[in-house]
Amino acid sequence: MDPAIRWQARLKRRTLVVAGLFGLWAIAIEARLVYLQIISHRDLVARADLQQQRRLTAPGKRGDILDRGGRVLATSVDVDSIYAVPSAIADASRAAAAARFASLLDTTATRAPSAAKARAQA
Repeated sequence: MDPAIRWQARLKRRTLVVAGLFGLWAIAIEARLVYLQIISHRDLVARADLQQQRRLTAPGKRGDILDRGGRVLATSVDVDSIYAVPSAIADASRAAAAARFASLLDTTATRAPSAAKARAQA
């Protein structure tokens, strides 16, 4: 056989082998996708729901931070907090929202922002 024809046949054979391997790889990937998305769908949805809707208990109160002499430098304090997002309140209902916050802070609507700052600093 002529050497010029031999390398062409060898190249064609190698190309077919690579194309066949690529085709088998694609079939394997598609089979795995069918298995996951169709056959195992219910099981995977149930597992996802358990992961996303699990209840966790909050850890206990953090301990105090002490200096080397045993004096308390920092401690955790439980407080009630209240906040508002001004951009989420319509212009027409801002006065009503200010009055509601004022009643919660035991102050007037015009003094509510300064009362909130004073309470936050206390």
